[in-house]
Amino acid sequence: VTSSYAKAVGLPSARGAWVVDTVKGSAADSAGIKPLDVIVEVGGQEVASAQDVADISSRMRAGYKATVSVWRNQARRDVQMVLKNE
Repeated sequence: VTSSYAKAVGLPSARGAWVVDTVKGSAADSAGIKPLDVIVEVGGQEVASAQDVADISSRMRAGYKATVSVWRNQARRDVQMVLKNE
């Protein structure tokens, strides 16, 4: 997330993973994560970049239900995502 994007969407800091697109039927899509969301936390761990999302989720087993915090419409929202082997 760039500082200009963070400012535009009202994020308090330029941290997180900006969702550009989701794959239909993927874990993110099933959880309701949408393009333009910013993932700020996965399973209680802060996310600073897209790589963090991959690293955190790779340490969790398939089928685990993780709470994912996203920034959408200038507010933080929690969604439940069931991890798949993607």
